[in-house]
Amino acid sequence: MAPKNKIALALFFPRRGSSPCFAMLVPQVEEVNEQGQDVPPGLNVITLPFVDEIHVPPINPSKGAEDDEVNLAIAMIKKMTLREGYDPDNYLNPSLGVYYGILQATALEEEFDIETFKDTTRPDYKTIHERVGKLMADWKTAINSNPASEEYVVEPARSTSKRKAAPMGEMQVRDRYNDGRLDKLTVDELKSFLKSKALPITGRKAELVDRVDQWFTTHS
Repeated sequence: MAPKNKIALALFFPRRGSSPCFAMLVPQVEEVNEQGQDVPPGLNVITLPFVDEIHVPPINPSKGAEDDEVNLAIAMIKKMTLREGYDPDNYLNPSLGVYYGILQATALEEEFDIETFKDTTRPDYKTIHERVGKLMADWKTAINSNPASEEYVVEPARSTSKRKAAPMGEMQVRDRYNDGRLDKLTVDELKSFLKSKALPITGRKAELVDRVDQWFTTHS
């Protein structure tokens, strides 16, 4: 599939006895560097949602930032950008640094003063203030003076209705089955599980429990 730049559509069973779902099979090409294999060849499985699982959030129009606010933010970012880029080798893990410091002091029969240890991962607030302190103050003043900054982009929801409990998943119901506690499930939980397996949901609770029990017996 990789040479033809194609993907495959398949039915995917995440685990034994679970409901199938659609998935994409995306080929992965082997990558090799000087040390050897960097990325192994194979297939990536990407599950696809069903239609009723796709929700489009409402998009409300919002006012953008003013030009002076944007320009001040850009200036701050440029001032704070590392000229040489980020090199993880320049930032020692502080836990390991303290450990090695104590180890070295013990080996040399010296005392380790943790106050003298420099944690390179901690922000240098003094330098930050010297570089962008005035810009940050001007940016904050510009935002606070803009009436649009007090507006909600999305109004917070205020609901007084009780939230419905989320339906139990197959693994949770299977745990009840393994423990012999299917009868502890509510009628709604039993019906929800049976409905997900395209099984009848009519009858009394005892009949629903038997139906769920039979399904797990045949799918163990």
